[in-house]
Amino acid sequence: MLNYEILKFDSELFGFGVARILVPRLNSATLKNICAQLRQQNIKLLYWPTDSHDATSQLAARDAHGNLCSEQVTYVIDLKNIHTFPTPDIIEYQDSKVTPELENQALAAGKYSRFVCDSNFPHHLFVKLYQNWIKNSANKTLASKILIAQHEQKIVGMITLGEKNQRGDIGLLGIDENYRGRGFGKQLVHAAQQEFIKQGYATAQVVTQRANLPACKLYEKCGFTLEKIENYYHLWLN
Repeated sequence: MLNYEILKFDSELFGFGVARILVPRLNSATLKNICAQLRQQNIKLLYWPTDSHDATSQLAARDAHGNLCSEQVTYVIDLKNIHTFPTPDIIEYQDSKVTPELENQALAAGKYSRFVCDSNFPHHLFVKLYQNWIKNSANKTLASKILIAQHEQKIVGMITLGEKNQRGDIGLLGIDENYRGRGFGKQLVHAAQQEFIKQGYATAQVVTQRANLPACKLYEKCGFTLEKIENYYHLWLN
C-alpha cells in the first residue's frame, strides 16, 4: 500500500506534478525513499501534513529541505444542543457564477494560506487556485452552498459549506476589508452552524492556519474547540 498519492487536480491546475504523503509520521530514510520514487514520476511538489508532536517527522522534513508552510489547525464543534443566534444579514448565494466581490473575498481568505507562505510557490498559481475554489463552490462542485453577508445590497462577506469526514465543513470564509469588525464574520459562522444542523450533522469542523489569529479567535468565540495541529510541509523535488 502506497503511503502517498498523486494529486491529479492540483497537477492539472498548476501544470506540474503534485503529490501528497498520506501518513503523518515518517523517518528520514523513508521520506528520502518516497521523494526518490516521486522524482521518477516527475513530481515537482510534495505536500506533507505531519504530526506536529512527532520530533522524528519534523527532523525528517528538515533533512529533506521541507518548507514549513503552515501550522494547520482543525477546530470542531458538537452541534447538539448548541445555542444559535439570529443572522438577519445572511442569505444563500444563488448564482452559479462568481461576482468580483466574491472572488476578492476568496483571495483575501487565502492571506495565510500555505501557498502564500511558500516563497517558492508562484503567486499567480495561488490566485488561480482560489479563483477556481470559489468558482467551483458557486457551481456546487466543491461546496454544497455559499452563504453571503449583505450590507446595502452589497456582498461584504461569504462562507462556503461542504462535508468532510462525515462532518459539516467550513471551507472559505472571507470578509470585505472595509466591513471587518462589524460582526459579519460571527453571523456567517453562526449561520453555517444552523445550516449544518438543518442538514443533520452532529459535528462541524473548520481548518485554518494557526498564524491566522483573527480567524482562530472567531471560531473559538463561536464555540469551536481545537482538535489537532498539523505541521504542513512543502517539499520541492526538482
